[in-house]
Amino acid sequence: MSRVKYYIYHLAVSKPAQYCFPMTEKLTLQSIFLETCRKWPERPALGSVGTPLRTYSEVLGDAAGWAEWFTSLGMKQGDRVAILAESRAEWGAVYFGAVTAGFAAVPILPDFAPAQVAHILEHSESSAAVVSERSTASMNKALEMSETLTSSFPIARMNDGLILSGASEGQTIQPSDRPDDVFHVTVQPGDMASLLYTSGTTGTSKGVMLSHNAIARNAVTGYEAGLQGNYENMVALSVLPLAHTYECTVGLVGMVAYGGQTHYLDGPPTPSRLLKALSIVRPSIMLTVPLLMEKIFRSRISGPIKSKPVLRKLYKLPPMRWLIHQLAGKKVKQLFGGRLRFYGIGGAPLPGDVERFLRDAKFPYSVGYGLTETAPLLAGGDPRLMSYRSTGTVLKDVTIRIHDPNAEGVGEIQALSPSVMLGYWNDEERTKAAFTEDGWFRTGDLGMFAKGKLFIKGRLKDVLLGSNGENIYPDEVETVLNGQNLVAESLAYIMDGRLVARILLDTEKISAEITKRGLVGTERINEWKNEMMDNIRKEANKHLGRNSRIHAFIEQTIPFEKTPSLKIKRFLYTGA
Repeated sequence: MSRVKYYIYHLAVSKPAQYCFPMTEKLTLQSIFLETCRKWPERPALGSVGTPLRTYSEVLGDAAGWAEWFTSLGMKQGDRVAILAESRAEWGAVYFGAVTAGFAAVPILPDFAPAQVAHILEHSESSAAVVSERSTASMNKALEMSETLTSSFPIARMNDGLILSGASEGQTIQPSDRPDDVFHVTVQPGDMASLLYTSGTTGTSKGVMLSHNAIARNAVTGYEAGLQGNYENMVALSVLPLAHTYECTVGLVGMVAYGGQTHYLDGPPTPSRLLKALSIVRPSIMLTVPLLMEKIFRSRISGPIKSKPVLRKLYKLPPMRWLIHQLAGKKVKQLFGGRLRFYGIGGAPLPGDVERFLRDAKFPYSVGYGLTETAPLLAGGDPRLMSYRSTGTVLKDVTIRIHDPNAEGVGEIQALSPSVMLGYWNDEERTKAAFTEDGWFRTGDLGMFAKGKLFIKGRLKDVLLGSNGENIYPDEVETVLNGQNLVAESLAYIMDGRLVARILLDTEKISAEITKRGLVGTERINEWKNEMMDNIRKEANKHLGRNSRIHAFIEQTIPFEKTPSLKIKRFLYTGA
C-alpha cells in the first residue's frame, strides 16, 4: 500500500502596514496595480538601464492607453492579448493594461520559432497582439504560416505604440489621461489573467491558465518569504524573459505590488552589458537562473584556481577553500554593486560547488522551487535561512505532500495552493491527469523534506533504474559532472543497462589546454581528450554513490537543445 507523507510549513511574517496585503482575502492584479499607482504615483517604476524610469503614474497612463486600444477592437472581458517581445519597460505597461481591463495576457517568448508563435496565436484564440520592434519579423512570419489568421489581424508595436495592422493601421496608441474611466470593469480573483505556453522537456506545448489570485498571491507570499518585511528601497535589475512566469510573477508583479523600481537590460545579458548595468543600477534584488552565477564562479574563481597547481592543492583543504571563497565573495558582491540583499535563483539545479561558494561568501542567494502551473513558487525563502542543496521552506498558503515516499523519504511532490493553475487551455484530458483524485496538483518532481526544508531530487519520469534495481537521480549525477573542470554540461541516462553520460566540453578551456600542452595533429589531440575524459569520469565517480557511478562518456560535440527555461530536452538524446 502506498504511503503518503504530509508536511505543512508556514512562515510567520511581520510587515509594515503600508505594505500589508489582506492574506485572508483573494487578490487581483487589477487591485494590486491600481493601489500601488494610487499610493506612490511619483515613484520610479519601470525603465531601461541608464535611462529615466517611468513613474507609476506614467505607467498607469500607458497601461490605460493600451486598454483603450484593446477595447476599441471590440474585445470583451476574458479575451486574450498576445505579447511577443523581449523584456522591456513597455512590456509591463501592456501586461497591466490587459489584465487590469479584464483581458488575459498570452506572453510568448521572442525566441520561439514562427511556427510555434502561429500555433499559440491560433490555439489561444488571441484577439490581438503587441510586439516589440525586434519581434515584428517573427510575428509577420507567424501570420504567413497561420491557416486561420490574416494580414488584418490587429498588431501594435510596444516600442512606440504604432498600430501595424488592423482597422487603425498607421495610428499611434497614446497614454490615457482618464485611467479611472478605462479601468472600470470588475475583475474577479478567479478570472484568468494569463495563458502561458511552455514547450516543456517532452516537446509538447500546453497552455497554462493562471488566475488573478494565483499570480497576485504568489507574488506577495514570495516576497514575504524572501524579504521578511524589508520592502524599502527595492531596486531590481531584470535579466530574465518576462514571458517566463518566474520573472513575470516575482520580477514584475511582485516589484509593482511593493512599489519597487525595475531596470531592464537592452539586450541579452552578455558579460560586458551585464557588468555595465550592475555598476549603473546597483540592484538590491535580482532574479536569475543558475547559469549566470555559475559562469561568474567558473571564469573568475574556480577556473583560475584550477589552472595553478599550488592553488589547486590548497583549494582542496576546507579551511583554505573557505578563506578563498570569503575573499572572492567580497569582490563578487562589489561586482553586483554592493547593496544586493536578495539574489533569487530558479529554473534549474544550482551546482553544488557554486552553492558552496555562495554560502562561504555569505552571498544573499535564495533557491526557489516551482512550476509554470503553480504561478510559479511553491518554496523559497529568506537568504539567511537557506540550507545547502535545499529550495528553502514551503511558502505561506502552500501545502506540500510527498506521495509514496521510498526508504529515503523521496517521492513525488504534490501541492495544494491558491497559486495552482486553473487547468490547461482547452485540454480537459491533460488537466484531469495533472491532479490527483483528491485535488492535489501532481508536479512530476521528486523531493523530500529534512529539517523543515524541501530538497528536490529530480523529475519523476527521469528517475533511472540501475542494474541492481536502485533508483538513480540523474540531476545529482549531472551536478557532480558539471562541477568538473573542462565540462560545460552533461546528461546522464541508462544505455544497455549501464549508466552513461553525454558531456559537452568547455571549448574555450579545451583550446587553451591544447595550446598550453603544445598538442599537434588530430590523432594526438583526440588521444589526449579521451584520456582527459576518462580522468574526469574517474574523479566524478569518487563523489558519487556506488549505484550512481558512470560507466562511460559520450562526447556531445554541439550544444544540447534546450527548452526556453534552459532545461535540456532529454527525450531528444535518450530515446525516452
